[in-house]
Amino acid sequence: MIRCISQLMIALFMASGLLVHASDIMLYDSSAGTLPGNQSWLFYAQDTSSGGTASASLVTGGTNFSTNNPGRGGWSNTIPILNAYKNASFPTLSPTVGFALDWSMQVASESHNTNDRAGTSVILIGADNQGIELGFWTDQVWAQLASPLFTHGETAALDTSSSSVNYRLEIQGSNYLLYANNSQILNGQTRSYTAFGSAPYTLSNYFFIGDNTTSAGASTNFGSIRLTTPVPEASSLLLGVSGLLILVACRKRK
Repeated sequence: MIRCISQLMIALFMASGLLVHASDIMLYDSSAGTLPGNQSWLFYAQDTSSGGTASASLVTGGTNFSTNNPGRGGWSNTIPILNAYKNASFPTLSPTVGFALDWSMQVASESHNTNDRAGTSVILIGADNQGIELGFWTDQVWAQLASPLFTHGETAALDTSSSSVNYRLEIQGSNYLLYANNSQILNGQTRSYTAFGSAPYTLSNYFFIGDNTTSAGASTNFGSIRLTTPVPEASSLLLGVSGLLILVACRKRK
């Protein structure tokens, strides 16, 4: 029995280590009074070569990013072409322990040429190259499918334009959950977009916010962006399961 107690203590200590080593990163601190690209974690890039426009400016509560067709741009944790992290300390996004993204955003206006594109998108991809791309219109939020590639998937009706919405995107295992103002609005399986054939969709541990298409445009205000790994609920669950397994094993040894 003493041996079982010792094993239980070791298991709980190892599981709780996930909590001790939790990573909580403010990818963008809106209170700093600077654009995301002027802070430590996110790199800004834009493409107006086809005649469109893209502009970023400070507004009350954060940043406004505006594009029109076919302009595009935004912020990611990697530097395009080099495909290297802007900040080498960017954490590994393990789906096993889970990770979450929290941010606030208001899509003031948006237009698109096709049902499969959005003027504002958020992409979050884990270490296994599985993740989700979300598109935001003024009246709905939806997920991009991987097959057929980049087509309109699961959808939630939501007024994203009247005021800022607090979003939380969680990825755990092979599933994602999206919350808006603490209410779950979307869920489904994560997916790989590697059929695109090049970066950024062939990258792992990847994040993007902005307009990544020449077929849509938007004016979007967003505030602070926080990345957390592991997801607290996942860590607590792992700790609990570890203890339960040891207790069951001890009981069987009697």
